[in-house]
Amino acid sequence: ISTLNSFIFLSATTFGRDFVFKFKKNAKENKISMYTRLGLIFSAVISVALAYFIQSVISIWYLIGSICIPGIILLVFGAYYIKFRVSREFALVEITGGVVASLGWFFLKGELAQNSILIEVEPMIAGLLFVSIVHLIGIIKLNASFSLSVKQKEK
Repeated sequence: ISTLNSFIFLSATTFGRDFVFKFKKNAKENKISMYTRLGLIFSAVISVALAYFIQSVISIWYLIGSICIPGIILLVFGAYYIKFRVSREFALVEITGGVVASLGWFFLKGELAQNSILIEVEPMIAGLLFVSIVHLIGIIKLNASFSLSVKQKEK
């Protein structure tokens, strides 16, 4: 049970401090505890729903990895290699779009005919395809704006 408490508290803190507080324009420092409490409720509800509907721990980790990893994997590369970096706006689109694309494919996959070859495509692949396109556009746009600013400084 201590592991459960730790993970839910970690999720709540991440939700309150990293998501809501950073993306809300008029967020105040004294409201972080309220955002963390909301994150605690949100994390607990998601955890209970996952445990109730997916009874295998392996299946839960597979689902979380397939849906969440595509949105962050290229951003992690960008953290280590400057040439892979994109702007904050593109990073936000990658995170949310990667999750939405993977989740959408996960549900769409269940609607496909059993003899369709597309049923073999994993949700992670759909998410990676989406974020790869977004990331490539982000790199091109960032490099173009960097080149433009260098040219303006030279004048």
